[in-house]
Amino acid sequence: MKGISGIILIVTMTFILASLFDFNLFSTLGQPNDSTASSDLPKKYKQGLDAERKAVQTNFKQLLNVIESQLELDSIESHISLAFQHFANANNAEGLSEIEKANAEWHNASIRIVNTGKEFVSIADNSTITMNISTRNILDHFGTILIDLGTKVENFRLELAK
Repeated sequence: MKGISGIILIVTMTFILASLFDFNLFSTLGQPNDSTASSDLPKKYKQGLDAERKAVQTNFKQLLNVIESQLELDSIESHISLAFQHFANANNAEGLSEIEKANAEWHNASIRIVNTGKEFVSIADNSTITMNISTRNILDHFGTILIDLGTKVENFRLELAK
């Protein structure tokens, strides 16, 4: 992960992790007291839980957008669209050239996502960085998911290239 793209991904992950761990149910709902009807407490807790789930989903959608941006899928799709146009116009050489460009970018994307995953695992394994075990486990698991995703993307690309 190099340059600004790596920084964006790390900052986004940090924001998402912080938002996940900083949620405090009582600060959102207020401290229960004697004047609160006991039948209202489960409802308030359920509302708080629903709000937190929605926040997690929103944050993870943002994370997926960052990952997709880092993979540069739009650029790959652009080359594929141009290849379709060239083949439709019987410009086979240009069509093949665009497919080769898409293939090269796809390969680079798979390498980027695997390397990003490896960096997350490395951060999680680094005992000189202070973090709680939950954060460490999330980073490690997320890194492993990215490594697996990048590997699958590359294997799929290789299948298409045959």
